[in-house]
Amino acid sequence: MKNRRIALIAFMLVAVLTMGIGFAAYSTTLSVSGTTAVSQDAVDFTHSVKFVSAVSDREAFGKATVAADGMSAGFEVSGMSKTGDVVAFTYTIQNTSQYDVSVVLTTTPTAAKTDPNFTVTAAPGSLTVSAGGSATVTVSVALHNDISAFVAPIAWTIKYTATSVEP
Repeated sequence: MKNRRIALIAFMLVAVLTMGIGFAAYSTTLSVSGTTAVSQDAVDFTHSVKFVSAVSDREAFGKATVAADGMSAGFEVSGMSKTGDVVAFTYTIQNTSQYDVSVVLTTTPTAAKTDPNFTVTAAPGSLTVSAGGSATVTVSVALHNDISAFVAPIAWTIKYTATSVEP
């Protein structure tokens, strides 16, 4: 009986030792290390910020347009002849991105040279369009010298640069 008891204790010790060695063989320590960098989100607003509509307040003096891709807009002035004639074009810019966007507008004549009889003003020239929102900008064209008649319509293109606004 005493031999049996010693054999049972020896068997239990060997079993516990075997389980310990088996657990050690199959367990692993996971170590994770690395570095992170936080930087400004470089968002391409090509598909998120667009001109969506254009309206002229005096169709007889000019026509407002929006390009099919919404990336630019334009206007063509014709029919103005007296000093003080003014036409205003109102454009809506829509921002479907998740970021507030700072928009800077530029107007350039489509022809190589602008007509010195006209003054073109964009108000505001830069604006912030909130995420998911829209804003309007008005481009005014004023005639400051009498002219006898238009030889051809004068056209301008309006483009924008959009960048994210840091919170």
